[in-house]
Amino acid sequence: MKGYDIRIEPEKCSSCLVCQMRCSLQYFGEFNPSKAFIAVQWPEGGVANEVQFTEDCTYCGICARNCAYGALTITGRRKNAAVES
Repeated sequence: MKGYDIRIEPEKCSSCLVCQMRCSLQYFGEFNPSKAFIAVQWPEGGVANEVQFTEDCTYCGICARNCAYGALTITGRRKNAAVES
């Protein structure tokens, strides 16, 4: 597990789904948002999207590194995260 702390600012989310596409490509080799470890939902009448990580998320940060709108940002390494060698 790479383990980064990732800040979510749902009011900045444009619903482009790039985060979900990059996640599913990274872990499943295909562009399939339904397989991603991050979920973007559009609440009816809501002002901001709902963005959540699934329990399978490794917090690798690929979603944040590919978010062009600043809705996801890496803020540091998670405590107790294994360091890759």
